[in-house]
Amino acid sequence: RWNVYSTGDRPARQADGFEDLQTHHGPNSQWTNYVSRSVKLNHNLQKRDIVLTRPGQSNFDQAIPSPLRGKVLFAGDENDGYGKKVVVKDTRTGQIMSVNHLQSINVRRGESVAYGQKLGGQGNSGNSRGAHIHINADPSVIKRWVADLADGRFDGVRRRFDVGRRP
Repeated sequence: RWNVYSTGDRPARQADGFEDLQTHHGPNSQWTNYVSRSVKLNHNLQKRDIVLTRPGQSNFDQAIPSPLRGKVLFAGDENDGYGKKVVVKDTRTGQIMSVNHLQSINVRRGESVAYGQKLGGQGNSGNSRGAHIHINADPSVIKRWVADLADGRFDGVRRRFDVGRRP
């Protein structure tokens, strides 16, 4: 089972939902319109730092499930401080998100990915310290993803809800 921790400008703490996530290094740096040099946005996304852990396992290279289904727009390292990253666009809704500071990448540009499919492994590539990921996404994407991580949707061990039932 995964444990979700929020990091930012205060010590890491467990997060069971979006409301538990810290702002990214303070309230003045929680929004961005940047995901990649090759992908231009005309709107802002929220930034959050998250650590996924599993008892008895290293935090490095923990599988990172995709927060969106859609097409991979970028997968690699652009030497922009974000390190190894994956950018995905939901082809139905147009939403775009990036997952950054990965240790490894398991997808390629142009590939279609499913919600929850492994994008890569958690790491500290780029300008970062300690194993974690940095997500840039619409708040609704982050909210759903963190809730699904915390309740076991991706690892098949439901914790807060019965399978198929959501409040």
